[in-house]
Amino acid sequence: MYAGRDIANEYQNALSLAPKSRTSTENGVGVDFRDCGPEVISVLTTGAISGTNTTCDVKLQESADNSTFTDISDATHTQVTTANQHEVIVTAARAKRYVRAVATLASDTSPTVLCCATLHAPKASY
Repeated sequence: MYAGRDIANEYQNALSLAPKSRTSTENGVGVDFRDCGPEVISVLTTGAISGTNTTCDVKLQESADNSTFTDISDATHTQVTTANQHEVIVTAARAKRYVRAVATLASDTSPTVLCCATLHAPKASY
C-alpha cells in the first residue's frame, strides 16, 4: 500500500525501458493504458554512468496506435548527470492509449548509462 492505495491491484504497472547499460538513445516499449485514467506515473532509476560530461534525458511519449509517437507536454524527467539517481514524475496529460519512455544520451566521449523506467497508471475500473 502506498498512501492508502493498493498499487498492485489499482494500478497498471509496466516496464518501458528495461534495466541495462545504454550507449545510445533508445525508445522504450509502448505500454497499453486503454483501461486506465489519464494520469501516468513514471519512475526513472539510474546506476553507473561513464564518459565525459555524460547526460541522460528521459521523456514520455504517447501514441494512438503504438507506432507513431509524440511527446507528452511537461512529461520529462530531470536530466541525469550523476550516478545512482531515482526520480518519480506524474503527468495528467496523457490523451492517447499507448505511452513509452525515451532515453536520450549525450557525451563528449563514449556515454554509458545504466537506467530503467517503469510506467504506472490508475485503472479506470477494478
